[in-house]
Amino acid sequence: LVIDTIAPNAPATAPAELGTMKLADGYLNSAEAGTATSFRVNLSGTGAVAGDVAELLLNGAAFATAKTATLVSTNISNGYVDFSVASVEFGADGAKSLTARLTDQAGNISGASAARVFTLDTLSASGSLASVIGTNTGATATITSGGLTKDNTLDLSGTYADANGVSKVEIYDGAALLGNANLSNGSWNYTTAALSDGSHSFTARIYDNAGNSATTTSAVSATVDTVAPTLAITSNKSALKAGENATVTFSFTEAPIGFSSSAITTTGGSLSGLRSEEHTSELQSHSDLVCRLLLEKK
Repeated sequence: LVIDTIAPNAPATAPAELGTMKLADGYLNSAEAGTATSFRVNLSGTGAVAGDVAELLLNGAAFATAKTATLVSTNISNGYVDFSVASVEFGADGAKSLTARLTDQAGNISGASAARVFTLDTLSASGSLASVIGTNTGATATITSGGLTKDNTLDLSGTYADANGVSKVEIYDGAALLGNANLSNGSWNYTTAALSDGSHSFTARIYDNAGNSATTTSAVSATVDTVAPTLAITSNKSALKAGENATVTFSFTEAPIGFSSSAITTTGGSLSGLRSEEHTSELQSHSDLVCRLLLEKK
């Protein structure tokens, strides 16, 4: 009869990750969770012998399906035993603590080793890009998505959220990266550099701290137009007698806003019948305003 009341010593170090070192940043993300993670338990100084049992513990308790290994002579001579843990065995997303312990053949149980801690995070961040765009030098202070502005430095904003934090929010104009937004307590903002005239489609890509796939927001758009229209005035007659009339055409390079007969000054005649005509060709598009000029009798 052998009486043994002395437990093995606890492993001196925390279970060490093997292989690709997925946990180096403190997270196990969705892509990394696609394969099992290997851990090594150090047996040096534990007094373990062949026949003893090593066990990995999750958050201080046995895994749902116990992770145990009965030690053989090779483990004792090597000074370690390895375990492989499928990501599903870690359970739901959240903080994880891995420790190891030994049980000898008499049933004595060692204390737990130091802990290997990390966070399982398999969910991408969430966020948005606001449909209202700031236009501090435009005709109005803001425009909604799809709007037109003379301001070529636009203020974009939105929100972000993730259980374990967001590392950055990138702003894109189509496929072109404009830069990183400023982050503050779940909100972000970004002011573009000077944009070229024309249509722009903006999205934001939100990256979490765990390295999960970025979340891309819905797009918002704006058209920048910093060039004022030009005007040419022509008449179908070069001279008029009293009581005669002529057709006068005001040709703009683009459709004007708010242009009416009150904006036209005439001397020695009067205007009537102002109407708009749009002209489009393969080369250009312009807008004509046509009216009748009546020369007053002298």
